[in-house]
Amino acid sequence: MPATTPDSLIATSLATGGYGTVDTDIFVGEEIPVSTGVPGAAVFVECYGGPAPTPYLGGASAADYWVKYVQVLVRTPASTKATGRTKARDINAHLQKLALTGYVQCIVLQSEPIRLGLGDDEHYRWTVNVRTELKE
Repeated sequence: MPATTPDSLIATSLATGGYGTVDTDIFVGEEIPVSTGVPGAAVFVECYGGPAPTPYLGGASAADYWVKYVQVLVRTPASTKATGRTKARDINAHLQKLALTGYVQCIVLQSEPIRLGLGDDEHYRWTVNVRTELKE
């Protein structure tokens, strides 16, 4: 397995792409409520599993093919809904066919981000789901 997980690689790529700064408004892991140090407009990137690895022919020493799914959640205050939607769409496009070091491919699972709507905390949310694949 690569030393860096796909959620960390995607978060770093989003920061490099100008979508924010890791540990400032891009976070690896589940959504964190708005608080000191966690702004309302933020992105959360979390690996959420995938199917069991598929072994290649060749016995125990052969490589396996791994599929890992990653969810990118974009959160924005209600007052900046349009900005959040645009950011989610831009992130969706950025992630399609993204070259991740050590991975065979990175493919988004929908053509548009999924709008989750307005939460009780007056923040809108969108998700982008990504399939990453690697052979190791």
